[in-house]
Amino acid sequence: MNALRKAAFESVTRRVARVQRPHVDDRHHPRAGLESLMAPDLVDADARLTLLYQRSVEQTYEDAVQSLRASVALQLVPDEMRILAYATSHSAIPISHAVIGSRLGAQTMRVHSYLSRMPQEAGLMLPDHAPYYLQHLCQLSLLDIGPPLLKSEKEYELIENGLEVRSKVQASRQQWGKKMSFERLSVSVTELGAQIWEQASNQRYLSQSASRRA
Repeated sequence: MNALRKAAFESVTRRVARVQRPHVDDRHHPRAGLESLMAPDLVDADARLTLLYQRSVEQTYEDAVQSLRASVALQLVPDEMRILAYATSHSAIPISHAVIGSRLGAQTMRVHSYLSRMPQEAGLMLPDHAPYYLQHLCQLSLLDIGPPLLKSEKEYELIENGLEVRSKVQASRQQWGKKMSFERLSVSVTELGAQIWEQASNQRYLSQSASRRA
């Protein structure tokens, strides 16, 4: 059985090697292995899992950090980076969810999520997609959901009384035929989010410095 497992492992490893540069040996070049792991043409599941296993055994702390950053970077779009930049300069940002039912009741249903002033204040290119961006950043653990901001009553009112939000709420009231209210929360950048933004800022600075020297 061990011999069969070894043969299968070597077979998959050869498939991994075929999608890598000929001179790369992942056992000795973990960062080159990262490039192979992120390559879009590495679609063979067995090959990807084998490479992941190899790297899990051989990686250093720095390699693990680099792998995490690469994984996150591949899932972000520029508008989300603008949100991350904005969030790092604020301790917390007010958001509201439009829900059917009372905020004090147990039975509520969310109709509109992650309403905020973020599209205007962060200068998003696709402001209509801000709720998706915020939810995605929370799913990636770059932003974290928190309690309502007690000293931000006016900011919540600006969110909830904006023309676009009022239009959405009115359409939902007509659709559902029920009273709607707002659930007030906040989002703030996580430690991982701050690290990702810091790395992006450092890379931008290095790129600008290189351009000035050229």
